[in-house]
Amino acid sequence: MRKFCPVPLLMLVALLLANSGKAQQVKFDKNSVVNTLNYETQDFRKKPDRKCHFLSFKRDTARVNWRAEKRDWNKNKPVRLDSIPAVSSQDTVIKAEIRREMLKKIDTAIASLDPSRELYLFLKGYYGDHAPADLKQQLGSVRSFLAGNQPGVNASHKRMLDSMPGFINKYLFTESAPVFTLSGPEKQEGFITRILSRTYPDNKFLIDFYNHTSAHASVYELTADKLAAFAAALDSFAQKSVRVRDTMNAAKDTASVRIALDAMQRFHNELQACEGYQYLKDSSKKNWLYSWSWLHSDQLMINPLEFTTESNYKNHPLADDRAQDFDQYIDSLIARYKRYDTSGRVEDFKKILAMKKSGSDLFNQKEKIKQLTDENNAKMAKFTLTGRNLNEIKLPEKTAFYLYSTSKDFKSNNNSDKYLTRTVTEGESKTVVLLNVPAGQKSGLLENISESPDQSAIGKLVDTLAGSAVQIFSYASQYGAAGAVLSALTTLPKVAPVKFSNNSNAFMVSDRSVFEEFKAKVPPLHRDAELLNKTNQKFILKQKNTNEQYIKDSAQKSLIQEMFSSYMDDLTQKYTARFPSDSLQALYLSRMLANATLVPKKLDTAFTKEPLLTTGVFETSTSNKSNTEIITPYYTKAEDDTVKLKSFEYERGKHHRFQLSAGLAYTAQHLVQSTAKQENGQITISNQSQQYQLGIGLHIHLGKGLVLKDERFAGKFLERSSVYVGIGIPEPLGNLYLGYSYDFFPGLKSIVGAHFYRQNQYEILNNVIVEERLEYRMALPFFAIQVDPAGLLKALNVIKSN
Repeated sequence: MRKFCPVPLLMLVALLLANSGKAQQVKFDKNSVVNTLNYETQDFRKKPDRKCHFLSFKRDTARVNWRAEKRDWNKNKPVRLDSIPAVSSQDTVIKAEIRREMLKKIDTAIASLDPSRELYLFLKGYYGDHAPADLKQQLGSVRSFLAGNQPGVNASHKRMLDSMPGFINKYLFTESAPVFTLSGPEKQEGFITRILSRTYPDNKFLIDFYNHTSAHASVYELTADKLAAFAAALDSFAQKSVRVRDTMNAAKDTASVRIALDAMQRFHNELQACEGYQYLKDSSKKNWLYSWSWLHSDQLMINPLEFTTESNYKNHPLADDRAQDFDQYIDSLIARYKRYDTSGRVEDFKKILAMKKSGSDLFNQKEKIKQLTDENNAKMAKFTLTGRNLNEIKLPEKTAFYLYSTSKDFKSNNNSDKYLTRTVTEGESKTVVLLNVPAGQKSGLLENISESPDQSAIGKLVDTLAGSAVQIFSYASQYGAAGAVLSALTTLPKVAPVKFSNNSNAFMVSDRSVFEEFKAKVPPLHRDAELLNKTNQKFILKQKNTNEQYIKDSAQKSLIQEMFSSYMDDLTQKYTARFPSDSLQALYLSRMLANATLVPKKLDTAFTKEPLLTTGVFETSTSNKSNTEIITPYYTKAEDDTVKLKSFEYERGKHHRFQLSAGLAYTAQHLVQSTAKQENGQITISNQSQQYQLGIGLHIHLGKGLVLKDERFAGKFLERSSVYVGIGIPEPLGNLYLGYSYDFFPGLKSIVGAHFYRQNQYEILNNVIVEERLEYRMALPFFAIQVDPAGLLKALNVIKSN
């Protein structure tokens, strides 16, 4: 049966097509890198070994089962797909792999028809001398078709197995029904959704072929009571055959031999007259057994499935016989009351009637039946599953986002780390899309938020330089310039030494020889010392070096597999029992009926809509504060197993409408400011050039206002643009500035505009200033580079004081 791997072993099965970015860029591109697709484990049709009753299963470890070993496409390891066309190519790969595994099963079934094998001897004795060759021919025809050697399919078939190629062609060859399909994209509730789904062509084939053969064989008409009676009768014959054989072995004289021969003849006549023996001799039942003979290789089974009908376990006696004995006892009491009660003990009779058929409840049979029902339904659900949704991919339609995945080797061409680290402002959030989240598991974002100064990188740099200036001038004032330089050098930060680790792995070899490695591969139950040495000698004669050290190369692995196959063939022949035909048939049928369960009449297909993997879309928290925020996406593999993915960190800042700045302003136009002063009867006129000025001013930012923590170059035009009004230092009223400013980096303000400087007019009469008129003139243009004045003024004050 198919086993869907539990997450994380299964990551079943999941294709991701996703792009991140702005809303208008959201699309599913055929060239996008897609994620790892995990196929569920496909453990196909284990041979059931039912000892006590039909649900006591155990796996025969000596038998290689279809989908059980050496199939890359269905193990719990990912298959890398690079684009949508690659998904389509997997259709062909999967169908070809199923056909190869079927070929192996059919080859094993054909090999079991060797004259020395038990199945060959049973068929020859039960159905006639021609039976083994007939089945071998039918299996060979199917094998030829599977191998691609048969171009067409015959629509009319006299035998059921002859119709099998038609179903193989329909589900395992044609490209009309792809294994993988990708729906959408569909837009709904602000998301773009696509769903990756897959079908199981092997299950589709099995179900369709099963329904066809079941309808023709009518084996589903067999009841639980009939099956139990047949099994008991054939078990009696199996035990009797052993006694007859012992009688033959003990015969030493003519009389005892005659007794043994008579016993064998009576055994033969009684066996031929047994209803259970004759049931499967019908041609339709024979065709039914032939149709499914390849599934379990060397064993014919009335019900080839691992599940049965509901009536099988509700009516069939279970291992505990107390319930049946109790019900029989109550029935006998009821019969006795009906026959012999002459005193009218009605109340006692009512109590006994109330206990009729209550044995199951009294001896926990009801709970056992419920357990068996649940197990049977689970097996049937897995078998009839013909398709399911693997991965639901959901992306925001209108917002930017970043893609994460639970798959380690996930890549996306359109992911941008800048999106994760870009500064956000009040009320804004980031969108994180987490792909490949196992269904039913928790996922989300872990947030570590701490308040931080709302300061630009330029502001931090100015503060650092100002701090250094303060330190240097402090040392200079105490020790002179040389002391300041020495102190600065000795306070450089220490750099941690670089450590190198040796992660190289030595080339590892096994400490065993090839023969010892082969021997270890054989299950302990089947390690026959004589046969192991015989197999070793056989390959030594073939000039195979089985005593060399095993280094795990492909040639040695192939040799070990060849030795193992040879060993298992020899072991099977060695253990094959050699019984007379009647004895063999009784034993074989006894085993078949003892393990048999009732056959379902028809199987319905099922499709699971719930995806194995889903998509989580998460928004980070919003805030109106200046924060440093560290975000860690996570998901849970189990209730107590949380997996944290790579964290990212970003700053949250505020919008500032007004900002102060200080720095040097340069006026391109040559200008001279003249000042006249009258002292002691003398007029003194002073002229000074004011092209260079230390200025300080106010910025009125446009848009929503400047975000100091947004370190992108140029940024948003309106937010970085501002109207500048400033004054000159140290004469604020002597120089006024009006201009346009732009922050290419927040806090570093580039300004251009008009310089208004004061140029007073004086009227002098008889060497006396009789009138002074205030007048401002405009000089164009001025340029300035200014920064946050706090750190700059701090440094200037220190320098001035020293």
